Amino acid sequence: VKAYLDNFENTNVYLFEDLKERPLWLIKDLFEFLGVDSSFVPPNLGKKYNVSGVPKSKFHEFFYNAAIKYNPFKPIVKPLLTEHTKERITNKVKKYVLTKPQIDMETREYLKNIFRDDILKLQALIKRDLSHWLK
Repeated sequence: VKAYLDNFENTNVYLFEDLKERPLWLIKDLFEFLGVDSSFVPPNLGKKYNVSGVPKSKFHEFFYNAAIKYNPFKPIVKPLLTEHTKERITNKVKKYVLTKPQIDMETREYLKNIFRDDILKLQALIKRDLSHWLK
């Protein structure tokens, strides 16, 4: 980040948490920064793409692969469904079979200790409170 700030005059730094927690603020601020119409709100703002996860069990993995990944009926059925319907089906299957893996506390503490100095430097550089990253 420092290299970008040092080498480019017009830079803005946004964090993933900005996008996640305040997408409307982020898009308006970004549009203002770019000098484009900041009143425009994309219709898909807040929509999550490529949501990740791991199967809850071997059964869930099998079901996910059969229903979504390698379904032989997919090429036949897909043209008959609207994008909205396909998306709803995929999201329901993913919600049923996938779970978000959680990092264990020992690993979290280990990584916080490794990156503590970098986090503090970034905090000072972008003038934002990042102390919650160290909690």
